[in-house]
Amino acid sequence: MVASHATVLTMLPATEGEIEQVTGYMRSQAPDRKVTFVQKVYSENVLHVRHDVWDVHTNVDRWWVLTQPMNLYSQEQFPNMDLAVTFHIGCAFGFRAANASSSRQYR
Repeated sequence: MVASHATVLTMLPATEGEIEQVTGYMRSQAPDRKVTFVQKVYSENVLHVRHDVWDVHTNVDRWWVLTQPMNLYSQEQFPNMDLAVTFHIGCAFGFRAANASSSRQYR
């Protein structure tokens, strides 16, 4: 028997407000696409900041939408959710560090 290496994504609980926020963000970033499916699949706390991962399907393609800050990543370019999470968190903390150092310059 051959073992399967497929990643199984389990839905996490999500509020209607969260779903609408992710759907609205996706519409604002890709107005030519219609959102057909939205599912929260992962959540991780890093240094007291919660980052949620959403699997978003459109009539054209699929996206990861991550929060704090909210951004989207094509599942064609980021086929692995872990890669998208690592990239997103690295960018988020890089932006925070840059903002912190620039605000210290003007004090």
